Amino acid sequence: MGYDNSFRINLGSYERTDEILISDAFMQEEVPQGTPIDHSQDVLTNARRMAGAHESHVSQSGLFHVLDWAGVTPTCVYVYPHSVNMDKFTNRMSEHNIKHINRVVRPLNR
Repeated sequence: MGYDNSFRINLGSYERTDEILISDAFMQEEVPQGTPIDHSQDVLTNARRMAGAHESHVSQSGLFHVLDWAGVTPTCVYVYPHSVNMDKFTNRMSEHNIKHINRVVRPLNR
């Protein structure tokens, strides 16, 4: 079926901040200085915050994929044991700073 390799999600405008953001609270063990995003906010609001942050640390989650499809490269992508098939959802793997974490933070979905 194919896909459009040049497709990008347009996040719209966002401001640059000095924030160090993490996509999930469980990531504070890896990034203790990080502030978790507010999951009561919508995905676009959080994606804009992450895109404008001084540092953005994400796990393999929907937010990672939104940023990736928008052409935003987070500071670091943390891959936990519950994450599977990450390479099936991005063609930019070589552009990401990926750290594999061997710590169970969610049940394995296998």
